[in-house]
Amino acid sequence: MKKIVTILLFALTVFAGCSKDEKPTPAPTMPVNGVIYLHSESVLKNEPAAKAATRGATAAEQTLTYTFEAWTNDTKPRCVLHKIANGTLDEAAIEIALVPGTYDFLFWADYGKGTYTTDNLRQVSLTRTPYTPGSGRDAFAFALPGVQWNGGNGVSATLKRPLAKLAMQNTAAFGTGGQEVSVTYTNVPTQYDVLTETTSAPQTLTLAFPATTAGSNSVGEDFLFVPYAGQSIGLSITVGNVTKGLDMLQLQQNYTTHVTATFE
Repeated sequence: MKKIVTILLFALTVFAGCSKDEKPTPAPTMPVNGVIYLHSESVLKNEPAAKAATRGATAAEQTLTYTFEAWTNDTKPRCVLHKIANGTLDEAAIEIALVPGTYDFLFWADYGKGTYTTDNLRQVSLTRTPYTPGSGRDAFAFALPGVQWNGGNGVSATLKRPLAKLAMQNTAAFGTGGQEVSVTYTNVPTQYDVLTETTSAPQTLTLAFPATTAGSNSVGEDFLFVPYAGQSIGLSITVGNVTKGLDMLQLQQNYTTHVTATFE
């Protein structure tokens, strides 16, 4: 009997020793909250100051839809948070909750009219149907790579225009209104990667613009992604029965390119 008791005591000692050596399972890391403060810089670099002030005052009252994404900063990046908030050019705030770590923060803002598809900010794409040219196609973007997130309110960003503005006009005011306008772009990018600031997926687009207005020399305006590495786009403009074109047109981000021709 004594021998049996000794064996049992030894077994209990061994089992007790194993449990002491086991490491406790670490508690899962919980997300921490914070707020990111944003605004968008609307001034075109070659825009006259007076015109910029007038346009900026008007735009400041309009609502912008801000999209935020957090991507893992590793060899296999993936989006772990996608959030949308409304704001203005002057201010917006997005409340987020993320597990502490290193992330790439991506931001996009537009006028929320479905002009762009923004469910993946690594592949922002323009919406072709319907395609409505004009100031409503303006947009802003920014990336903050390698953010060390641990909550709080210390992150802010200024979004800048990744697009070029194209302004097309007649050499003089149109004497006749109501003329149909059609524009064809060739080699124009249709996608934008907010993180790398590069464009892709060049296409040929033929678009209907609003008809001409008597007393105005405007043919139309648009905002376009700029081809990567200094490439050019092609442009063909038809007003009524008159067509004018350029085989090579250089665009630059956040600048206005003016194209003037005689259509009447």
